Amino acid sequence: MSWTPTTWDAAAKGSNAALSGGDLVYSTTGYYDNTVKTVATATAGKWYWEVTLNDYPSGASLKIGADAYGASEAGLARDWQLGTLAPGDVIGMALDIDVGTLVFTLNGASVRTVSSMFADEGEVWRPQLDMDGSYGLASATANFGASAFSYSVPAGFESGFGEGVPFAGVATAPTMLGAALVYGKARQSAFATVPAILGAPRVSALHDFTGVLGDAATRYVMDLITPDGIVRAPISSWQATLQTDSSNYVQCVVPACTPYLAQINTATEFVIYRRADLPDGSAIEYEMARAPCATQFDRGPHRHTCTLSGYSPAFVSDENPPDAYDRALVAIRSISSGAGGLRVRCAVDWLLRPGHRAYADGAPLVVDYINYYAPSGGDSYMDVGERA
Repeated sequence: MSWTPTTWDAAAKGSNAALSGGDLVYSTTGYYDNTVKTVATATAGKWYWEVTLNDYPSGASLKIGADAYGASEAGLARDWQLGTLAPGDVIGMALDIDVGTLVFTLNGASVRTVSSMFADEGEVWRPQLDMDGSYGLASATANFGASAFSYSVPAGFESGFGEGVPFAGVATAPTMLGAALVYGKARQSAFATVPAILGAPRVSALHDFTGVLGDAATRYVMDLITPDGIVRAPISSWQATLQTDSSNYVQCVVPACTPYLAQINTATEFVIYRRADLPDGSAIEYEMARAPCATQFDRGPHRHTCTLSGYSPAFVSDENPPDAYDRALVAIRSISSGAGGLRVRCAVDWLLRPGHRAYADGAPLVVDYINYYAPSGGDSYMDVGERA
């Protein structure tokens, strides 16, 4: 587990909801305003957690599940939808944000499935509980993965819900540019260098993990670098220009940014990653671009977004780059040539960088710039260019 199990959030609870037991035991102290939500949030992934009923007097009621900012009660279920409830009952929840489903179990048996519960793209989901103490005070204990579950975790789901994005079986290694790289398995690495005794690189190695991805779906994620640590925030689109001999530019849009205002306002840098979730539960992430953080906020009647942008130092040009970095461009859409040089529009390559050599339909070009386009509607691509 490379994420930390969450707890209920003392700052996100009603006035008549009380927390104890490390903020995992919830109880009502009155007859209204009893909602509580978790500290951690998620914009993607498959998560499983359990809530055990402790005190549940006759006539009590509850509302339980997961909610998203701006998504109303899309992922919540009422007590009458789950069956007859009693103290000691264990309610399990399996949330698949990517597909848009939430399966509820009662004492290990499936009792309700909520489907097509999509909120806006990039919306932030988190577990929620609301118990009505009108007929006597009620309480329940949540398990977000800090201890063993009462029932089996569904295949492919994370054992709990917590801070950060889960990377099953991942490790870290440096890229050739010195930035951190996360990859899924030992055989799925990328460029790396081993320092010599005097500090200069002595050995260079290339392991292309992209060939083992198969049909794994990829998407883009973003981390805010803040004084208090790394915070993953949702993005709806991004674009960037990486180039030699001139500054790089990166931009992304954070939708429904209200829950992240504090982290955005303190962030010094942001990083875009391309991520693939593999069928065996492991994940690969590779850094595509990063920049110091400048912000622009836009608010309307129903939307509050933030555009992050920034410049970073140029890549170093190389008229004769090492053959080990050569890449063949795939899914070519167009090739343009003229007084300004050669430009190829194609599928996004995880590993290609300015200063490397690329091949377009067998013809070589030394890359002077790469423009990445990842719009909110999908269909991401890149332009690879060699200046005249």
